[in-house]
Amino acid sequence: MRSFHRLLCFLICLREPEISTHAAKEESIIMNQHQKVGVLLVQLQDALEQHGYWQPTPPSEDKLASTEPFAIDTLSCTEWLQWIFLPKMQFLVEHNFPLPQAFSISPYVEEALKGAEGGQAITQVSVDIDALFSHASQ
Repeated sequence: MRSFHRLLCFLICLREPEISTHAAKEESIIMNQHQKVGVLLVQLQDALEQHGYWQPTPPSEDKLASTEPFAIDTLSCTEWLQWIFLPKMQFLVEHNFPLPQAFSISPYVEEALKGAEGGQAITQVSVDIDALFSHASQ
């Protein structure tokens, strides 16, 4: 129920503007993409929470400052999703900033969570996120 409430609040905040011009239609398309991403980010957070990966305390500043892809040298996959990926993507969505074009996180998530509790559910959401961005770039 809590995730439904979060999703509903998120969608209300990102209502589509009324379309009156070509520019407004383009903005509507962007908003739709932002809404879709927002829904998937809520689903990802829910999957992390449901399977016991959500942490109340962030890792140290040193761990978060990693320059390696996915902070692989300092964070677990689920930590990277919670403390780096989700906040950055949520910031872009909430402020209606341009979203990244094509990217792929699911191969990393799938490999890192292979055999882990809830790994399949978390991987599926990451596959859905990748699919949304691969369609956006075409």
